[in-house]
Amino acid sequence: MTARSKNSTCSRSAEAGTWDIAINQAVVSPNGRLLVTGGQDRVARVWELPGGTPVSRLPHEGPVSAVAFSPDGLWVASVTTSWNGASVRLWEARSGAPVSPPLYCPEPLQKLSFGDQAATLLGASAQNSYSWDIQPPAQPDRQLQD
Repeated sequence: MTARSKNSTCSRSAEAGTWDIAINQAVVSPNGRLLVTGGQDRVARVWELPGGTPVSRLPHEGPVSAVAFSPDGLWVASVTTSWNGASVRLWEARSGAPVSPPLYCPEPLQKLSFGDQAATLLGASAQNSYSWDIQPPAQPDRQLQD
């Protein structure tokens, strides 16, 4: 499996054939054993490292613009951005099961990151930062000031 910088193509040769995925972002888990990619094909994917064996497939409504791992590597956050906002999803990394309903942000997001204890999810747009308390219920808490 090979990957390059943002908006590049990820290629993997498999016994069943070869396929290409246009990826927007790729992030390695804190323990270095998993990789999550967010793609133009409306799917985030989790892969085992080394080797690139597929682990889980996380479907979205639009292209996946940003991805992040929780500090313990158990959860993945992903975002689909449109002109009128963003939909943030939380997943179990290995099973691909949704952890919560989609979270809404009023602006398109470009970056995602978990807080140190995985109780907070942070998102960044071109001009603002947002945070969510991701302990149930998962709702946007506040807009952070610069």
